Parts: sequence; C-alpha cells; structure tokens
Amino acid sequence: MAHRPGENLRGGAFKTARTFLDFVVDGRSLGELIKARKRDIVSFLIADFAESETARGVRRLLLQEPADLPNNRRSLYICPECGDLGCGAVTVEVIDTGDSFRWQRFGYENTWEDKLDFSCFENVGPFAFEKSSYQLELNMALEKLKSLDSRSES
Repeated sequence: MAHRPGENLRGGAFKTARTFLDFVVDGRSLGELIKARKRDIVSFLIADFAESETARGVRRLLLQEPADLPNNRRSLYICPECGDLGCGAVTVEVIDTGDSFRWQRFGYENTWEDKLDFSCFENVGPFAFEKSSYQLELNMALEKLKSLDSRSES
C-alpha cells in the first residue's frame, strides 16, 4: 500500500491524493526506485480508478490481454491524475519463460512520441517471478483494491 499526498499548487492547480498498491520486488519498493528518477507517477493499481481498467492492467501483466503500448510494452506506472498513457508511463516487457514471468527493459514513454527512454532505468531489473506466485499476487492485489473500494462506499 502506498499513498501520494494531495497538494494545492499555485494558480489554483492541485495534485490529487492517490492510494495505490505498489510493486515490491526483493523487499524493495519498485515505485521508490522509479520515483528516484524524478517521475510523478503511481502504479496502475489505484484504489479509486475504474475497477475494470485496473483488472485489464492485471490481465496485461499476466499476458492475457494485448499490451497497451507498441512493441509489446505494458504500463506499470502511470499519471496519478488521469491514468492517461499520453502523460507518460513507465513500461516494461513481460516475457513468459514457461515456469516464470520476466520483467525486462524498463522504459519511459508516452502515446504521442515515437521515443522510448531506457536511460533512467538501466539498473532496474530484469526481474523473474515464479509463475503461480506471480499470478496469485496480482489477483490478490485486485481483491485488496476491491475491499478498499467497498470500504470507501460505506
């Protein structure tokens, strides 16, 4: 569980507070590692975003849905305000190796440029996840987000 605090900015602008689930790999927050690259992003596992879109994101990481960006790249971290990939996203290649899923070639891209920046992520990954644990963790994340959503509705 992670939180991006809201903030009132000059000129009437603001940053929306977001509660989201972060990815933890080898006991380290992947989000913290990526934020160190000066990006204001959150994982797509956001508590108050549309449940159907979050579920599609999980299915993309399970390779059950097509990638959401060209070259078979899948978004992990997105714009905390709107979730639009046009604002920029940290993306990854997900490979099914048979007994595991592998995240490799982390990059930053958007939908309006033909540019993929790998330079900030040269020391991030690759990561391999045992297949059944990976599937279980992603499905548990969806359930956790549903329980957070139902608490906010009561």
